[in-house]
Amino acid sequence: MEVIHLQKKTIMELNINGEEFVATLDHYAIDHFQKHNKIGLLKFYENMSNNEDGSINLTQVVQLLGSLVRYKKNGRIVGAKYFEQFDTMQVVQLLTPILSKILGNNLPESSNDAEKK
Repeated sequence: MEVIHLQKKTIMELNINGEEFVATLDHYAIDHFQKHNKIGLLKFYENMSNNEDGSINLTQVVQLLGSLVRYKKNGRIVGAKYFEQFDTMQVVQLLTPILSKILGNNLPESSNDAEKK
């Protein structure tokens, strides 16, 4: 018999300017990010982790945040356009810690080029 221990997904509650949201990484968020941004999540994560000069693609970070954040009331993903109304640097500064908590080091490593796409 196989004994399997599955980790529960991380769900963080957020309040942005008085409105309630949740942030989570699940198949729905991953599909949304990959479909709308034409980059695989593992490839994005690899690019973000491997930048030795400390640079990050702010557009892709905001796009990922837009895919992870949902309205608490109806569960609808806000999308990157929601964050366009705010100062980009403030969005990245204040919400990047959310990425760290949700993503952590829990993403699997891609084993071949086909998985990186």
